[in-house]
Amino acid sequence: TKARYSPRSVSISILIVKLSGPFSLWIPIMATPRAGVPASVPTAKLLVKDIKVLATMNKDLGEIKDAAVYVKGNVIQWVGKTTEVTPEMLQADQVISLKGCVATPGLVNSHAHMFQSLTRCMAQNKHLHGWLKSLYPIWRHLKADDVYWATVLSMAELMLSGCTTSSDHLYIFPNDVKLDDTIRAARDLGLRFHPVRGGMSAGISKGGIAPDDVVESEE
Repeated sequence: TKARYSPRSVSISILIVKLSGPFSLWIPIMATPRAGVPASVPTAKLLVKDIKVLATMNKDLGEIKDAAVYVKGNVIQWVGKTTEVTPEMLQADQVISLKGCVATPGLVNSHAHMFQSLTRCMAQNKHLHGWLKSLYPIWRHLKADDVYWATVLSMAELMLSGCTTSSDHLYIFPNDVKLDDTIRAARDLGLRFHPVRGGMSAGISKGGIAPDDVVESEE
């Protein structure tokens, strides 16, 4: 994921060096993008074998019993039966036995508003508009760290449920919240991520539901 960074979206660490004489020198020693740093592309080799049933979701391959999967870097190079694994594959950097387990492709979550995970237990008995009216006054106080940890929580739960790819539709930006905060969470956890930058322009004064200080101008 690529993001455009404004000067405010970069944190800089400063080193102060005391020189001989009446001067101090300020040297920036590290700039960390607010959206985090992309992980390097993996290069290791992985063999997963002894899979009781591998559901490939491929009409030609179907379901494979006593299956194995061989991965180089971030690319699946081969799938088949464990009995067909070559000596070269057995020399992989990591070999995992999944006896008694079923393996499937990673699940994909195509719709989420992860910032809302912090208030999921509130206004549960209300219909949509009543639910939104109850929660927007709370969401208007969200800050960058709140959205970051809400996203971490949502992504961790998805990953524990077998999800490896997710989108997230962030459409309110109160206080110092930026889309970068959700991107950083994905990079920290290692989830494949498609962030979506939404927005609202109709607040209460224009007939909408959200407080006016949460919406944005279309310009």
